[in-house]
Amino acid sequence: MQHCFATILDREIHFTQWGSAVENKPSVVCWHGLARTCRDFDILAEALHTSLGLHVICPDTIGRGFSEWSPKPEEEYTIPHLALMAKGLLDSLNIKNVYWFGTSMGGMIGYIGGATVLRPYMRRLILNDIGPTICPDAIARIIATFEKPLLVDTMMEMEAKYTPYYKNNFGIQDDAYIRFLVQAGSRRTPEGKWTSHFDPKIVDMLRTKFNTGTDDMDDPWTLYDSLSCPVLTIRGANSDLLSEASLQKMATKVQDSGFPKRRSCSCDEYSRTDRRRHEILQLALLTNRRMLPVSPHRGN
Repeated sequence: MQHCFATILDREIHFTQWGSAVENKPSVVCWHGLARTCRDFDILAEALHTSLGLHVICPDTIGRGFSEWSPKPEEEYTIPHLALMAKGLLDSLNIKNVYWFGTSMGGMIGYIGGATVLRPYMRRLILNDIGPTICPDAIARIIATFEKPLLVDTMMEMEAKYTPYYKNNFGIQDDAYIRFLVQAGSRRTPEGKWTSHFDPKIVDMLRTKFNTGTDDMDDPWTLYDSLSCPVLTIRGANSDLLSEASLQKMATKVQDSGFPKRRSCSCDEYSRTDRRRHEILQLALLTNRRMLPVSPHRGN
């Protein structure tokens, strides 16, 4: 794994990288959720690189992790702008073809970008617990959770706070893995406290109509229907972000489009940050011409 930095649209972006881009071969882009960092994908990226020989990049979105915080959050912490930044990053690395794996917000960047500025690059798209419609209760929950980031004195307090969160909300029971996720998602403040590794202003994007159409973005279902690449959608059985009804709509709405058939699966106790999700992604990427149907499995 390499830690890399690039300046894209006047902002410094950090990303981790496994291997190097190869001409005429697809690279895998793994893009994290709203308040997460690229380190969520360490296990997945290593597995894809070592077992499949794929080049993998995992960016920190601006305002998260080691990437720069934006001085214009109302303009730049938006899905259309983040899609433009993704395009700029791909161009800077001379990547022409991508398999995109996006969790939550990362999936939104994938399908909205895949219908617009990322369309020429997108070869396969895997949406992890996200769709064109997001449940309002989930948005309210996320805002309540992250609008006032935790501020504590010690890392032990951070771990004690977030361990139940990961176990109860994501089904992760591995204490060592939870410790890794907490540490990777934390930073010191100038006062020496521990807090979450993101700009608190990223939550403001949830208060706009970012997923229901704006002057800069067409109706999200129209964008989804216009995707020209195969799509696999994964939903956690207890997800409040993506409803079962939306999942079914995503799988059936495109049957008359003439584009490759969409696939979906709902996984019992499936975790959006689970270390075993690479099995699903490997199955999808190994398919030559279509997305494989995937049977639900339980994570560790």
